[in-house]
Amino acid sequence: MKHHKMYIPFYIAMLIVILYTTVHQFIIGHRIGMIAMNDFMGIRFILFGLLKFLDIEGFANSFMQYDIVAKKRKPYGYFFPILEIVLWIAYLVDTQMHYRLTINIVTVLLVGITSIWIFYALKAKKDIDCVCMGTKFPLPMSIINLIENIAMGAMAVFMLIRMGSVTMAHTPVTMDTSAQQNNTAAICH
Repeated sequence: MKHHKMYIPFYIAMLIVILYTTVHQFIIGHRIGMIAMNDFMGIRFILFGLLKFLDIEGFANSFMQYDIVAKKRKPYGYFFPILEIVLWIAYLVDTQMHYRLTINIVTVLLVGITSIWIFYALKAKKDIDCVCMGTKFPLPMSIINLIENIAMGAMAVFMLIRMGSVTMAHTPVTMDTSAQQNNTAAICH
C-alpha cells in the first residue's frame, strides 16, 4: 500500500475500539460473542462519528465524492455522523436487546450502501479520500476501507441470524386442541 503511513490514525482508532471491547468483556466476564460485537460496533460508531463532526461541512462535501445518496442529497452527508452516533447509543444502551432487530437492519443498510459505493470508487480507480474518520484524518480510498465496512455489515448480519436462532429456540411449541386431548388421554390410560 503506497500510503501506509496515512493509515496510522485509522489503526490507532481501531486498536482503541478493540482494546475497549476486550477490556469490557474481561470486566463483565463474558466470552467474545454478541455483547462483544455490540461493544465493538458501538465504540466504532461513536469514535468515527465524532471525528466527522470536527469538520462536518468538509465531511459532507467529501462524502459526496463516493456516496451516491450524499451526492444526490447533500443533507445526508450532515445526517450520516448523527446516524452513527444514534447507532452508538442504540448498541450500547439497548442492553436488553429490545430494539436489536431494528438497530442491526439499519446498520446493514448503512454500511451496505456505503460499501457498494466504496467498491465502485475502487473499481474505477478514483483517487479520492475516504472520510470515514472525517476530514482531519483523510485516508486514501483503499481495500482497507471496504473490508472495514463489510466487516461491520457482516457482524450486524451475524447478530440478526443469531437473534433469529435464539428466538426460534425460545419460542414455545403449542399443539392444537385435539392433539392435546389425545396426549392427555394417552397419559391417563
